[in-house]
Amino acid sequence: MYRFKVSAPGTVLLCGEYNKSCVAAGLDMRTVLTFSSFPTEVVPRDFIEIKFFSIRLHMKIPLRIFLLHFHKKNYDPTHNREQLFQSVKNFIKFLTGFPGNYDPNNHAHQLSLQAFFFLLVTISYQKDFIIKSSFIVKLSSKLPIGVGLGSSASFVVCLAACFWRWYLLQQGTVRYIFNSTDLTYIMESALFCEYIVYTSSNLINISISTSGVVTEFNEEMSKNSFDVPSMKILLVFSNVSKKIEKSIKIIVEENLSFYVDLILNRIETISQKFIQTLQKINEETVSLKQQEIVEINSVCLINYYKDLVDLIQMNQGLLKALGTSHPNIDGICSIARDSSLGAKITASCVGGYVFILLLPSNSDEYIQDLIKIFESHNYSTKIASLNCSGVMYRFKVSAPGTVLLCGEYNKSCAAADLDMRTVLTFSSFPTEVVRKDFIEIKFSSIRLHMKIPLRIFLLHFFQENYDWTRNPRQVFESVKNFIEFLTGFPGNYDLDNRAHQLSLEAFFFLLVTISYEKNIIINSSFVVEISSELPIGEGLGSSASFVVCLAACFFRWNLLQKGTVRYIFNPIDLIYIMKYASACDMKILLVFSNVSQKIEQNKVEIKVKKHLSSSVDSILNSIETISKKFIQTLKEIKTEMLSLRQQEIFEINSVGLINYYKNLMDLIHINQGLLRALGTSHPNLDIICTIARDFSLGAKIAANRKSGYVFTLLLASTSDEYIQDLIKIFESHNFTAKIVMYRFKVSAPGMVLLCGEYKKSCVAAGLDMRTALTFSSFPTKAVQKDFIDIKFSSIRLHMKIPLRIFLLYFCKKNYDWTRNTRQLFESVKNFIKFLTGFSSSYEPNNLVHQLSLQAFFFLLVIISYQKNIIINSSFVVKLSSELPIGEGLGSSTSFIVCLAACFFRWYLLQKGRVRYIFTPTDLTYIAENAFTCEYLIFNSSYLINIAISTSGMVQVFEEGNQMVNFFSNLPSMKILLIFSNVSQKIGQMKVEMIVKEQLSSSVDVIVNSIEIISKKFIQTLKEMKKEMLFLRRQEIVEINSVRLTNYYKDLMNLIHMNQGLLKALGMVHPNIHTICAIARDSSLGAEIAANRGGGYAFILLLPSNSDEYIQDLIKIFKSHNFTAKVTSLNCSGVRVE
Repeated sequence: MYRFKVSAPGTVLLCGEYNKSCVAAGLDMRTVLTFSSFPTEVVPRDFIEIKFFSIRLHMKIPLRIFLLHFHKKNYDPTHNREQLFQSVKNFIKFLTGFPGNYDPNNHAHQLSLQAFFFLLVTISYQKDFIIKSSFIVKLSSKLPIGVGLGSSASFVVCLAACFWRWYLLQQGTVRYIFNSTDLTYIMESALFCEYIVYTSSNLINISISTSGVVTEFNEEMSKNSFDVPSMKILLVFSNVSKKIEKSIKIIVEENLSFYVDLILNRIETISQKFIQTLQKINEETVSLKQQEIVEINSVCLINYYKDLVDLIQMNQGLLKALGTSHPNIDGICSIARDSSLGAKITASCVGGYVFILLLPSNSDEYIQDLIKIFESHNYSTKIASLNCSGVMYRFKVSAPGTVLLCGEYNKSCAAADLDMRTVLTFSSFPTEVVRKDFIEIKFSSIRLHMKIPLRIFLLHFFQENYDWTRNPRQVFESVKNFIEFLTGFPGNYDLDNRAHQLSLEAFFFLLVTISYEKNIIINSSFVVEISSELPIGEGLGSSASFVVCLAACFFRWNLLQKGTVRYIFNPIDLIYIMKYASACDMKILLVFSNVSQKIEQNKVEIKVKKHLSSSVDSILNSIETISKKFIQTLKEIKTEMLSLRQQEIFEINSVGLINYYKNLMDLIHINQGLLRALGTSHPNLDIICTIARDFSLGAKIAANRKSGYVFTLLLASTSDEYIQDLIKIFESHNFTAKIVMYRFKVSAPGMVLLCGEYKKSCVAAGLDMRTALTFSSFPTKAVQKDFIDIKFSSIRLHMKIPLRIFLLYFCKKNYDWTRNTRQLFESVKNFIKFLTGFSSSYEPNNLVHQLSLQAFFFLLVIISYQKNIIINSSFVVKLSSELPIGEGLGSSTSFIVCLAACFFRWYLLQKGRVRYIFTPTDLTYIAENAFTCEYLIFNSSYLINIAISTSGMVQVFEEGNQMVNFFSNLPSMKILLIFSNVSQKIGQMKVEMIVKEQLSSSVDVIVNSIEIISKKFIQTLKEMKKEMLFLRRQEIVEINSVRLTNYYKDLMNLIHMNQGLLKALGMVHPNIHTICAIARDSSLGAEIAANRGGGYAFILLLPSNSDEYIQDLIKIFKSHNFTAKVTSLNCSGVRVE
């Protein structure tokens, strides 16, 4: 899908008046819009979803309603924009019956929807881009609404930028920086939208929101931007949210006097002086740059800033004289004046906020003291900045930590990745958008913030004084020399802070190296923000994770400049993972020893130099030997795992595997003992290792060069109770311990009814379009908050509830544990009624949301009761599906089978049983619980769906839904799945109704004929199975042999006849009939995918059908407006991924 984010700033009027000479600036409080588009193949539901959080507006409407109104016969695309707006308003009047919280009487809701649809329709018409699939627009803003900070302009600019970028993406144009042509189009579209929707023609706000920076406007609205430093301001809320009673225009009309005219002329004079002062700042800044003087609080610049302060103060005084002020505003301005600063309302006719321009020389302490004064007068205050960028977007990368399992660096060793990550966010701003050149660095984990002029960087590394042929060592020396001169710039860089120094060296070294090698063009401002979950200097790979993020960032920047957009990297971090470790999961306990000092590797080298004895040499050789044995044991685990799977033995805590794990623990223990003998240990580490040994486990420092953390390898059979006891012992010694959480994924397939009828003989198959569930459990010691987090992305459901609420309801005295399943279900429904007050997107009136939560909690409770699952810590369940909902492809069954499998595997893990393939007993238990759940919640009693979703394959069912045969030896069957654009239910009951209403021989003959065809279909499958076994015995692996192809043709003929009989029963829609006719013209057979639902049809493809042939067939369906997808049948059932 398409997914991107755009944002736009607010506006502050620094000086002057709208419609006269004035100066405005971009306010770095932004409106942010996230856009997600889903192709029809992924989301077979047509909708437009709107989420405007700042005004609490959520609406979801069918896309077809929108297309019907604006893109069908009843709409004239030649309408001018005024007529178009009237059409939009008429359309919005009919949007009251759809899911959401749209309030027609809420003016903000009404105007926001008008702006949204007006811009969407206008830009789609002008640029002729295609709107044929579902999409979501989420928007939030830091800008308060209706207080003169340009919130509406920022809003419409974000919308215009969003739809413009969507158009560019459809054209195959990927830009991460809008060019001047883009910005012009965005500004023009937004301006007309604001004019027609908000009855405002404020070009200044739109221009600032589009391009940002500090800009001069004259009466003709021509503009000029200033290259001045970022301006820090205090934004003070005056507690006045209403419009100032009289605008200047009204005052002039009511009082056409010399006095009023004099004041307005005086404001114009002040505005001109303000502009002249900005020009002087601009010239002084350029002069300082040419002289390579980078101090922005020079005496000359400070004096100019003071001139601006005086002019702002005079401007506000004149506005007060005109009556466009308020006592609260006057009070704020008085406080500012007492502090030798100037204050002014942010917009002339709105009395919400006042800004105070701060001097570059104002210290943080000074500013904080000023904030306290305002707070003492009950005025909320916020530090912000002016002269920010216009509309923009960004990207993010992350990398994991590392644990050294065994051995020594520079020798044989085994290492693994640690899922505690460093995250980097990159934002780049073009010169057209940001009229200031800077590199901004924010490394929050080490409290480093620095902002330096880009020109200084370019002058040092990209001018004549730099030799491009230098080797990496020379580049590094040049980087170090450069960093020595970075002490005079804004930020908190501490030259004596080693972490600051090394981080900057890594940053600039990688930036320079990669930009040279890849010819990255660095000609505009950019920001890099980094944070990390990894403790620094404790041997968990924090520095490696840091530099990998930087390298990935600059490399991706290079790709984007080349027009290459990738969302998946070749995983650089996997360098640290041994290929053998992928054969099994290793659960570890991470224990902090309260020792943060480094045990440097060179300490070992010093000891070797001082004691060049056979004993030291022997220790080092022994570590090498142990490392080799560790690697060999991993190989044996891998071999054992493959052997067990070939024998269909699914338990990975078998005696053989457990013994291998014990061997690993012994080797870890010996490795740590040898490190201790070398002096690379600490008494705290020894205590931790002793405790682990008392529990028959092995412990070792996480990295041999640093002594902060120790890891303990846990057996697959180690229970949660056992681990919690171990944690308590560590805590009794004041050591904090963190267990690596449970994390696993299960998936289940959909279902297609190949032939026959439910409750009669029929054949069904697993459809390889899967529902996937990811489970993560966090022990109480790792996550100090108790929650259940549910994320079902396919139905847009997200809910996070306190775990204690769940436990209080289901695991305390108020619950009778002996209740039957029906009573339990009623209890679950009552519980869900109380879940509306928590942070979530749950809609009680959304039936899909309601049923999904019922299934989730029903299965969680019933399996936890039956299996005594211990639920005492936070966990997250994420679920998504490739299956369309309600189209007869088994989406609800796949959903509940995934849930049942998830909770059952959680139980197994708590008992120390780690399986990657469910046993037949497991599958039976999962199927039974899923069947009960589907029967109670989804009112379905078809065992067929459950059997297919659980076990997959091609299966045969007789009357009563009893499975009588399955075909595991058949090859995978390729099919074409076509959406008929018909979502109505046809219903099994329709057949029964037809039979009841017309108990005639014709209907009886049709039903009996379907049964005969089903029997022939089953017989053909048996013949195919025999043929496959015959070919395999002869070691012939060709599945498109003549005989097999003939069997496939027989199946297609039977499918075609089955569909014809269903049509005779009245169970086929004209669209389905068209699809079947196209298939027949191509000598293929088509049938509806499920007799109870008319949404999808499938076409069985021959093994000999080429990709070109299939693609031509897809094009034919598309020409009839039917979407088609290639997939397969006879796949596996529920499984651990």
